[in-house]
Amino acid sequence: MMDSNTSYNRQNIPRLTAHDAVRQRPGMYIGGADARALHHLVYEILDHMVEEAFVGRCDHIELTLLPENRVVIRDNSHGLPMSPYKDSGLTKMEAILVNLAAHKRDFEPELYAVTGGIHGMGLTVVNMLSAEMVVENARDGFLWRQVYREGLAQSSLEQIRPLDETEHGTTFSFVPDFTLLHLSKNLM
Repeated sequence: MMDSNTSYNRQNIPRLTAHDAVRQRPGMYIGGADARALHHLVYEILDHMVEEAFVGRCDHIELTLLPENRVVIRDNSHGLPMSPYKDSGLTKMEAILVNLAAHKRDFEPELYAVTGGIHGMGLTVVNMLSAEMVVENARDGFLWRQVYREGLAQSSLEQIRPLDETEHGTTFSFVPDFTLLHLSKNLM
């Protein structure tokens, strides 16, 4: 809090990174920090997968709730793109998980003109509000895997193994960060 002798100007306004803004103010991105916000995390990943279905690249979505508050959502889409993202040193998959400015519409504008939504920002927000997120992406002939904690990569993007001809899709496995999301005891 500023005292009455301090002028209010640009130097007095704290500048937050996108990562810090999401983590310090989750309500701006998922509508709060309560049970509805927790559900919103699940909806954001489902929305991404439903967009894939709308454009004809997915016909199966599976949601599994596991012990220890882990949510696993997988689809049989084409997976997230693995090509380089601009001059960032990241793949498009990595960029869409850590960069609020990276949108799927930038990757395939003709395709995502069909659907509404925020085209990827939701995946970034879920990642940033998760204590842990593991992404497995079957794309470009390989199963790729990366682990995140609080939205920050904990491992390099790993090429796990070659795919067989029938494998494709993306799996998001995450545990919400309950230091940011606060549920009453009767909702847990």
